[in-house]
Amino acid sequence: MHEKAFKAVPFFASKSFVHCKPISRILKTLVQYCWLCHFPTFANFELCDFCKKHFKTPDDLQLLSAVKLPAMALWEWSPTKNTWCEELIYQMKNKKLLYIHHYLVEMWLSDVLTFYKKARSSLCVVPSPRRSWAKYDHAHSLAQALAEKLSLPLIDCLERENQEVQKRKSKQQRAAIKIGLKTQFLDWQFNEVIFIDDVITTGSTLQAAWIALGKPRHFKGYAL
Repeated sequence: MHEKAFKAVPFFASKSFVHCKPISRILKTLVQYCWLCHFPTFANFELCDFCKKHFKTPDDLQLLSAVKLPAMALWEWSPTKNTWCEELIYQMKNKKLLYIHHYLVEMWLSDVLTFYKKARSSLCVVPSPRRSWAKYDHAHSLAQALAEKLSLPLIDCLERENQEVQKRKSKQQRAAIKIGLKTQFLDWQFNEVIFIDDVITTGSTLQAAWIALGKPRHFKGYAL
């Protein structure tokens, strides 16, 4: 992120300003903050200029051609191109952006609606399985936001057989990821599924989820 994003506003330093409580209250009301980097702005729930340049719109949504199953993403995840997206996900993981999820799913919405129109009444939203120790999971929050937007059922039915962190694994190790259904969902039939993850790299999680769900005939993944 840019250096100025995390520095205090310079005009705070004046002693006369500190003792002038009415003006202080006025400025506190006027000065809002970028909901991503927290740099001061003068419009609530707006991005600063830096983040606007790096943020995405629905037009940036792209099909991940390197992945076998149909999947869409806003960013290309690679060692040289993922810095900004990585910062976004880091802040989501640390609960600094609790209200961002509904904004982000708007970026998917046009494509999701195309898939939605082709589906039948059995369509549901399934989030990527969370870690067993995690009380909060941003992929689940994204899935919940999308499900609420379209009035679709959110089915948190997947679990990881291996709980190791994906980020530390090689591509070959990631390909061996195993996902299963939670016990209470073993008898369910999944025919039409929107699968939500934070990032899709090799597509191994997507593939494992599709297999665990019984290889539904209508299946599509969405990620940041």
